[in-house]
Amino acid sequence: MGASMLYTINLGTGAATSIGQIGGSSRIRALAAGGVAPADATAPTVQIVKVTAPKRVAALVKNGAYVRVSCSEACTVNIRLQVGTRVVATGTAQIDVAGSVPVRLRITAAGATFLRP
Repeated sequence: MGASMLYTINLGTGAATSIGQIGGSSRIRALAAGGVAPADATAPTVQIVKVTAPKRVAALVKNGAYVRVSCSEACTVNIRLQVGTRVVATGTAQIDVAGSVPVRLRITAAGATFLRP
């Protein structure tokens, strides 16, 4: 077995350039990058995919509604359903990777008062 070598890779051309030997006489099997990753400057794309709610007001007040939300990358979604300035339902979801999740919207006390005749 030969010595372990460290290379830089030009991401534009793919060319590898040897920096030199690392690890002394020990064979290196893994290497982790140190430092700080650049800040993510692009906001995720969020879409409402589907809304599901009971048809009866009493069931809506009791069980809430569901909104399926998709996100282009990991994100936290905070949903606030308003009628005018009154918040009638809220929901939150954490999406760990790109994809979609159902978010339960819970009816607020003000929302229950507003929705009931």
